[in-house]
Order: sequence, then structure tokens, then C-alpha cells
Amino acid sequence: NVQSFSDFTKLNSAGLVAGALNGVGIRDQYFCVLIESAVPQVKVNAVAFDVQGEKDGKKIKHRGHLMNCVLPMFALEPNDSRSLSFKVYAGPMILDELMKVNRPTVSEYGFLSTMLMRILQFFYSLFPNYGLAIILLTIVVRIVLYPLTLKQTKSMAAMQKIAPKVQDLKDRFKDNPQKLNEEILKLYQKNNVNPLGGCLPLLLQLPVLIALYNTIRIAVELRKTPFLWIADLSKGDPLLILPIAIAILMYVTQAKQASVDPQQKQMMAMMPMFMFVITWSLPAGLLVYWFASSVLGIMQQYQANRIMAAMKEE
Repeated sequence: NVQSFSDFTKLNSAGLVAGALNGVGIRDQYFCVLIESAVPQVKVNAVAFDVQGEKDGKKIKHRGHLMNCVLPMFALEPNDSRSLSFKVYAGPMILDELMKVNRPTVSEYGFLSTMLMRILQFFYSLFPNYGLAIILLTIVVRIVLYPLTLKQTKSMAAMQKIAPKVQDLKDRFKDNPQKLNEEILKLYQKNNVNPLGGCLPLLLQLPVLIALYNTIRIAVELRKTPFLWIADLSKGDPLLILPIAIAILMYVTQAKQASVDPQQKQMMAMMPMFMFVITWSLPAGLLVYWFASSVLGIMQQYQANRIMAAMKEE
């Protein structure tokens, strides 16, 4: 029975105090310490403590963690001894290493994240550079999801094609909402248009994209790994080149999508700046994926625009 807690306050409030656990672990983003008693009578526990200090005349507080053991009472005769066994793992949360000690759940890898991490490791075995491996992984993900993107594009083109007819129905039945909905539904059925066709593929992509985000965020393999001008893929871009590039790509993408609504135009103009604020502090490994995905997205959008133009001509 394995339970996880975000902090030691919740651990103590759950009643799991000293003498109740036969195994305990502490982890942060990349590293963990695990200890498990091999003797049922020996229990372990973890507690948090604060150390007060002073720096530059200011009081500071450091949070520390302590793992201890609770031993049963026993007596030793002169020259007698007794040994107690423990299983201990202290090190980075590398998936393969955790699987060796039967503790893969210590990390935050789910099924999709594990699969994506395996692909990342495969590309690294071919090209020993995790920056390049992330780009290749992004290409694979984009290729796999392209059929969904294509379906979404065709659905949007079909919706645009009948948009004038929908507007005509809105004008004719503006005082009768029930009749309006019936006529619009008939129009969709007549033209084989699924109003959810544009949203459903995007929703199906979200689990994959979230898993990829999680994979790059927790992969200890990226820690202190350089790529081009970036000294550490687990830290932010020191020159802010990628956040600026991502914001520019978003601006270019939005500029190609003409909008007549002034309020919508104003909101779209703010989005690149908002995107820069979001991305400037993210790990560079994530930004490499984000930038590569944005470039591939523009290329796929160009192809999608050609398909939509062809459908309009037909």
C-alpha cells in the first residue's frame, strides 16, 4: 500500500507517525531518497525541520528533512551482535533505475509519459544530444497527430462553406430559437457537417501534449545538458531567444488569420506578449519542443490552408 503526500503536514495529519511505516521516501523534481525496512518489526519515518540562519543581516530559514528508524527493544549480551537490513535508494529519478528497485511510481511518469520518454531515449541512442532528440520526438508527435489535424481542418472548411447559409437561418428565425436550432441541425445533416468535428481532434491531442510536457519537465536526463547556446535544458533560456521566437511565431500565425471583430483583434494582439510572459521562465527543454512544434504547426497550417482553398473552390 503506497501513499503519496505533497508535504509532511499532510503526512502527520493522516496519522502516519513514527512506528507506522515500513518504508518512506522523499523526492523533489529530479532526485529521491527511499528507505525500506527488511524487518517487519523495524519501522521508519520522515520528519521536516527548520534551521534558522542569517545572511547579510537578514534572517533566513532553511527547510530540512530527516529520515529515521524506530527499533524494537532488545537486549544484547556481552560480545553479542544483531544486524538489521534496509533497502536504500538515493539518487536521480531515472525511470530504468527506479524500475530496478521496483519503485517506478516514485516518479510522475504515467503511461503516455513513459512511452514518450522511451522514444526520447531511442533518439538519444542514435544522436547523443537531448536537444536534437526533443526535436525528433516533436516531429514524431506531429506526424502521429497529423491525421487528427487534417480532420479538424476539413471540418473547419466545411463549417466555413455553409457559414452564409447558417447566417441566413439566424436572420430568418431570430425570433424563434427552437426553430433556428432545428433548421441548423437539418443544414448540418444535409451537408454532412459535424459541428464537433473541429473540437474533438483537438481534445484527443491534449492528453498526448500534456504527457509530452510532463516528460520534458521531469526528465532528469535533461539536467545540466547543453544544447546550442543553452547550458542547461532543465533551466530557462539565458538569452530569452526561444521565448521571443515563440511569441513571434504566434504573432505570424495570428496575422494570417484575418478577423473583422475589433475586440478579437485586440485580444489576439495581446496573446504573443502573454505567451512570452508564460514561457520566459520555463525549462529550455520545453521551449525547444514548443518552438519546434510551432514551426511544424505553421508548415501544417500552410498545407491545411491549401486544402481549405481547394474545398472552397469545389
